[in-house]
Amino acid sequence: HNRNIKIVVCESEADAEAAALANSLNCPVVSNDSDFFVFPLKAGLILSYKCDFSPKQQRNGNGHYLSAQIFNQNYISLPSSRGGSKPLKPTMMPLFATIAGNDTVPQETFESFVKTLRFLPSFNMMRFQAKRLLTLLSWINEHPNYEAAIERILTQFPAYQREALQNKITLSIEQYDVSSTW
Repeated sequence: HNRNIKIVVCESEADAEAAALANSLNCPVVSNDSDFFVFPLKAGLILSYKCDFSPKQQRNGNGHYLSAQIFNQNYISLPSSRGGSKPLKPTMMPLFATIAGNDTVPQETFESFVKTLRFLPSFNMMRFQAKRLLTLLSWINEHPNYEAAIERILTQFPAYQREALQNKITLSIEQYDVSSTW
């Protein structure tokens, strides 16, 4: 059967292009690449390992569908250090990925800062890496914007390192920009 499915291929790293294309088509990205948790995807992310690729018949017999779970940043709440929870600020995800460690900035770069953060009690039963990441994400989410969070992070480093670290942060955040259009 001809399903009229279009395929786009890039010859190099193409996460930002895939995210921009998905947004322009208003469809989710299907991938197992954790970078896509960071991109602002309008229709979300389907983890391919959680997707059942065997088509299922609709109950009314009119067509088929695939069963999948969609991750969408707009529906996530995080514990707040002040108690209760706060909605995730998707715009802060690129900073989170940068400080946690990504393809551009190694995890060790900001590890001394991350170690200064106190785990929230609600994370006590989690594995260390999950606690580390959720604590960092919750801390970043408490700030009104990038600038405020970055300023607080940089104060934890000697003055002579701050400009280089600021440049690393800026370059890393830019890789998650999907404002290009298809």
